[in-house]
Amino acid sequence: MIKLVQFFNERIFEMRLQRAIRKADQMHELTGHRYMVIRWKNELIVKSKKHLKNAIKSHRLKCSMQQLEDGALYITK
Repeated sequence: MIKLVQFFNERIFEMRLQRAIRKADQMHELTGHRYMVIRWKNELIVKSKKHLKNAIKSHRLKCSMQQLEDGALYITK
């Protein structure tokens, strides 16, 4: 039973990840900015690199850009 629940949770995560990757690619094509898919508080969020840099500079995020890039699930090219 536990393996079945784990299986469904993994599938749901994969579907959400694919949706976030499609959204990041669409936003990249629209704006030309680099976008990152990040897991934040058990949610997948899509943010532009420019937005994250501004959040770090204004001390809303207490980490470096390198840490965010290392932990990102997907980064547009």
